[in-house]
Amino acid sequence: MSQNNQLKVVIAGSFLFPYGSATAARMRNLAMGLVENGASVHLMAMAPMRLENGQQFGLAFAPGVTYDIIAPWSPPNGKMPLRNELQHKPVWFMKNYSAIFRAYRIFRHLVSQRQCNLFIGYGRSAAQLIPMAWFSRKHGITSILDVVEIHNQFYGFGGKLNPIYWDWKVGEQYMPSMFDGISVIARALIPNYVKDGRNNYILMPSLENWDKPSTSMESESSPIRRIMYLGAMLERDAPEMLFATIKQLAQQRIPIRFDLVGKYRETVRGRALVDKWQKDQDIASVVNWVGRVDDLALKRHFAAADAFILPRRDALTERASFPTRLVEYLKHGKPVFAADVGDISYYLRDGIDAFLFPPHDSRVTANIILGAINDFENAAAVGKQGQLSGSECFSRSKNAGQLLAFAHELNAIRMTNSTRRLTIDS
Repeated sequence: MSQNNQLKVVIAGSFLFPYGSATAARMRNLAMGLVENGASVHLMAMAPMRLENGQQFGLAFAPGVTYDIIAPWSPPNGKMPLRNELQHKPVWFMKNYSAIFRAYRIFRHLVSQRQCNLFIGYGRSAAQLIPMAWFSRKHGITSILDVVEIHNQFYGFGGKLNPIYWDWKVGEQYMPSMFDGISVIARALIPNYVKDGRNNYILMPSLENWDKPSTSMESESSPIRRIMYLGAMLERDAPEMLFATIKQLAQQRIPIRFDLVGKYRETVRGRALVDKWQKDQDIASVVNWVGRVDDLALKRHFAAADAFILPRRDALTERASFPTRLVEYLKHGKPVFAADVGDISYYLRDGIDAFLFPPHDSRVTANIILGAINDFENAAAVGKQGQLSGSECFSRSKNAGQLLAFAHELNAIRMTNSTRRLTIDS
């Protein structure tokens, strides 16, 4: 891999593409960031993916980016994600692992046609990624493993009875040694994947496309009247703490409204939370239960919000991940209230780039929000500074460029080691 030759990157793993999840967004922004740095990219999405009417895959997604959906799937009358439909789980499982063979054939073909000189594997599946990592090593192709979660963040049906559990466990413990380097989304992942200092690694947080924000700190200072939450009210979002905070503000008769946006009504836990808190008169007086919306409506809610809130529980799974929503919030240049969990304070300064609150203390959180409401001019400045800092920390172009520099370093290390082995053997 030479600095003078165009990099031809292949990204493969169990993710949906180009739309459909936070993982899809990460892969999409990574691919576009690599293209913005002069590379060409081919993605192989190995997760079984439902096809909508008229969808066609394998076409160019954007200039410089092509992709294959390895395991397309058209379930009869599929109204929910496939892996949540018990009757389809055996078929989903079969498609998930049969994708290995097709992906490997495509990868071998790309290598033989000199269409790959950097391989990036995404995820924890040893069965899916080790064959391509081994082939990369055999043919002198630099390889990087991109990881965003720890192994115990496993939602598969059956727990340890599910073969995927053990596939992921092997992937976490043994697969990193098959790759030249590791990219991690959060620092807490490093002990899990960088064993005994044997692996080179790079920190690559959530990625986003940023329009260049204005360097002027002058912004329209408007009162904070609407705060938006986006999410499914999963346990990781500490929803009980969020509602306790909202209730305390409501009891103080603060003229504020919370727009709760997301697919929380599509889970049993989410529906139970809605049923519980809709009966609370304080909560009902200030909450707008928006629910799931399409992309156009979501943009309208982002535009209408005066501030955003991101609650998180303080648990290992959250410390070892990074919330994509935080980056989405920062892009809008409005005040962001975020739980100080994991790497958030590594990138954002409390009271300067965002308002950080303790993840367990609703009273302190309510007071922080109240302070921002009372001093909305300072809050507007914090929102603007958060946008500027976010553009530096989470730019897809900047991070992808650093990843390519990391790949060149890995290639140099590998070539040096190969030369040393040849010298010893001779």
